[in-house]
Amino acid sequence: MSRRWTRPRLLVALAGAVGLGLAGCQAKVFYLPETGAGTGDWKPGGGGAAGSSYAVQELLPPLQLLWQQNLDGMPVGGVIFSGHLALQLTTSPTLFAFDRRSGRLLGKHGIDEAVCAPPALADHLLFYGELGKKPILGAYDRRNLDRRWKREDYHCSHLVARGDTLLTVSEAGEILALNTGDGAEFWELALDERIRTGAALGAGSAFVGTGAGELVAVRLEDGVEQWRQQLDAGVRTRPLFVAGTVYVGSAAGTVYALDAGTGAVMWRRPLGQLLTDGFAWSPGLLAVGSVDRNLYGLDPDSGELVWSFATAGVLRGSPAATDGSIYCGSGDGYVYAIDTATGGMQWRFEVDGPVYAPVSIGERMIAIATENKSVYVFGRP
Repeated sequence: MSRRWTRPRLLVALAGAVGLGLAGCQAKVFYLPETGAGTGDWKPGGGGAAGSSYAVQELLPPLQLLWQQNLDGMPVGGVIFSGHLALQLTTSPTLFAFDRRSGRLLGKHGIDEAVCAPPALADHLLFYGELGKKPILGAYDRRNLDRRWKREDYHCSHLVARGDTLLTVSEAGEILALNTGDGAEFWELALDERIRTGAALGAGSAFVGTGAGELVAVRLEDGVEQWRQQLDAGVRTRPLFVAGTVYVGSAAGTVYALDAGTGAVMWRRPLGQLLTDGFAWSPGLLAVGSVDRNLYGLDPDSGELVWSFATAGVLRGSPAATDGSIYCGSGDGYVYAIDTATGGMQWRFEVDGPVYAPVSIGERMIAIATENKSVYVFGRP
């Protein structure tokens, strides 16, 4: 790549303090180091591989603004929390790296081609799809952004990494399981339908939705199709897997719960408007936003509407949850915390513009990015 990481002047001097490595006589700065375990990683656009958007550790509102930073473009997906890092990709396109606690800019990297979907992380590798004359899926060493491998084709849906496997879907309707280390193909399944969502992983299966309105289950071991279920319209939301059930939303605004083993529909709940890209799940509650400006709380066992909360703007980005709160951003320029039990507002904070990116939740903090090119991190001291 022709553009490299840029950094604040003090970054090299502070390398030892923040755990950055220098190698050999021709010293090389590794701007995105190994981050260590136990710090609460968060992947954008649905949280983890199952799409649950849920943090076990409680984060009780009201929250405090820990820091705010300016970006050079609108956000692509949400913030990625990894170790002491907070990463944000923009439309310029640039990848920013901040210290998650202080907000200090650790580095930023300009990307030669437009990036069409949020990135994914697996160990020391960062994956994202690039556009251009020859669109590719690329794997990059996150410590210095050197490319490790690439694969040609459009890969503009949510990427999922687990262990040594990267699961991606192509524009042509193929589901691919790739080795994260070298891009070698474990298996490939052609669905002959355009795939509208990224995959969600369950207990031995992957679930994807098509533009024709089919939810498809695929065996992770070898890519064998297990079942298909027709919905009332094209699949809109990324599927969510929880304890043997798959939840998904259609372009007609209907939420479905299906048996993960058979694909049988357990319940359906029409909400009537276009839904957010993903769900938030909390024990006893399934939450989803809508362009009708409401956040909906549903009973995950029956689909009954438990409550609805009205904002003054459309909801597009996925919410996130703890046991007691649902966090969401709105086109009205506010970030909200909603009580999971009652649907009452616990807290809100006005930011500098509409929030259409997903909420990311990490250890004792949440993050959002606005359409006015800012990133905000809130938390508890």
